[in-house]
Amino acid sequence: MLDVVAAATARQDLADLDAIRVTHDWSFPDLARKMLDAGYGVKERTLYYLLRQLPPGASPRDTTAHRIARFVEFMRAEDERHALEREQRKRERDERAERQRRHDAELRAAQRRPAVVAERAK
Repeated sequence: MLDVVAAATARQDLADLDAIRVTHDWSFPDLARKMLDAGYGVKERTLYYLLRQLPPGASPRDTTAHRIARFVEFMRAEDERHALEREQRKRERDERAERQRRHDAELRAAQRRPAVVAERAK
């Protein structure tokens, strides 16, 4: 039973890995390089075989499956971190724009005040 669960998990990890590859528009050499840079090296040819030619019911070796699972987790964390950074930058940009709008409104109000005072003095 455990082998069936492990095989299903490995299949899901392979599907997730292929989704990551497609989402980031990476070729197999790019994916192999990214995995190696992250410390989860798997050869390009192995990745191609696993994602394109693996027969039904087959699963990768344990070490390869483990590396793929860890890389998928790593990429999910990276993507989440990038999303949070984008959100933070957007929030900061919106705050700067709001401060600028308030500042501009204060300047316009200050420019109108002398004209009103001079008009009343006449």
